[in-house]
Amino acid sequence: LDVLSNALQRPLTALEANHSLLTVAPSISRAAFERAHAERLLGSESVYALGWSVRVPAGKRDAFERAARMDGYPSYHLHERSRPGDLQVDPKEDVLAIRLIVPFNRNQNALGVNVRAIPQGRAAQDLAIATGLPYAAEGFPLSQDVGARAVGVVIYRAVYEDGGQPADLLDDPQRPPANDVKPRPRGVAFATLRPEALLYESMPPQATHLDFCLMDRTPQTRQVLLAGDDR
Repeated sequence: LDVLSNALQRPLTALEANHSLLTVAPSISRAAFERAHAERLLGSESVYALGWSVRVPAGKRDAFERAARMDGYPSYHLHERSRPGDLQVDPKEDVLAIRLIVPFNRNQNALGVNVRAIPQGRAAQDLAIATGLPYAAEGFPLSQDVGARAVGVVIYRAVYEDGGQPADLLDDPQRPPANDVKPRPRGVAFATLRPEALLYESMPPQATHLDFCLMDRTPQTRQVLLAGDDR
């Protein structure tokens, strides 16, 4: 169990490094982002992706796409998912578009996705933005998976404009920000994990005579079994 507990910290450690990078360099280029994380995900499938989803107002989508194409993503386009259960997003609503993601080769299908349309992700994003703390989504089929039934879990942490923080993170939780203006999120840093890979990297089947699984015990969770033997 200690081994598994340590493994469960791995995505949080990766997320914190990603969040720190994006806090100081929110406009980082694709090349610099990939260099910064070049060795972080080597040798492991459990932390499947690190990335940056940027808040984009409706009137700035075209400019946002052009900037991404000039930054080394020549076919970049902002789009909605259309998986069963995904939300119909108001076209006037700000989007959270995946702008950067590594490793690119195995995650490129997620690039440009508006993660606000993913109901499991949206709930976690709202909590992350409201609190400034990391929040994990329920398990769901990832945008980068096409024709696969694998489950992923995404952990989000908000980055705010001008280094702001939510009121409940101030020294005095009862004191609102100056002028009662809440800090605006610039976007959310995220780490994506594969529960199946995390479980078996930590507890390989040949190492024990036990069968085991990893479950989400959150009430009303739709994807209860995240990994392991479904017995």
